[in-house]
Amino acid sequence: MGSYLKINPIRLGKFNNAEYTNFMNRTLNQAVAVGIEKIGASEALIDNITANVNKMTEIVAQSRASVETAQIAETDKKADELIVYLMATFRTNLTSPIQAMRNAAETLYLKTKPY
Repeated sequence: MGSYLKINPIRLGKFNNAEYTNFMNRTLNQAVAVGIEKIGASEALIDNITANVNKMTEIVAQSRASVETAQIAETDKKADELIVYLMATFRTNLTSPIQAMRNAAETLYLKTKPY
């Protein structure tokens, strides 16, 4: 009777792209080092996996940031500031002595309250 090595499950879903690519590279290297015949894999399968791992490595190495990212962040910040200002103005004008401003503030405040 031979001995068996129990392999504990890993949670690949918790890996980010770089970690998963690193895991796949190491697994492929181990399979090749042990010998693909011993694990029951064909040469075509290993070639296919190698090509896919190489593609993943290239994709992970690419930068996902762009020039527009900083501009979008700045625009979002300005929009947030404007929204905060408008909502504070609506709240402040709820107690305005001018009836028209108070009426407008009540309507606008109720419309924007969920946000």
